[in-house]
Amino acid sequence: MKATSKPTQLLVTSSNNLFPYIEYCRKNNIRWRAIANECGIPPHMLVADQWLPTNDVLKFLHQIELVHGKKIGIEAGQLATITLLSPNIEQLIASVDSLDEAIPVLIKEIISLSNHVTIWTEYKNGEWCCAIEVATAHQT
Repeated sequence: MKATSKPTQLLVTSSNNLFPYIEYCRKNNIRWRAIANECGIPPHMLVADQWLPTNDVLKFLHQIELVHGKKIGIEAGQLATITLLSPNIEQLIASVDSLDEAIPVLIKEIISLSNHVTIWTEYKNGEWCCAIEVATAHQT
């Protein structure tokens, strides 16, 4: 390993990110607690603001799709609300008056949902854009 290499980092995700999927499972009678256990996630950890290994979360979501027989990301995403994912964000956003003020709030709050997603603003081709980077376990 080079001396300049980054140390290995465990990628983690907030349990809040799973709430739309759990709601989907409840509505469709999918045995999500048993699947969570099989994937190394004790169901008692699926409460607000718990850090979970991202690899276990991805296994859990994949297994739900295998059991259910179809991709559920879009349908589960339709159940998501910003308040469900981040209970603090509604209060934080209520204190701002413009998109200019909201973007830094969002950038700061994103770290409460994951340690491997970064967002920032960039000025490209005469326009401001919101950029996102998601680190994966395979990135070097």
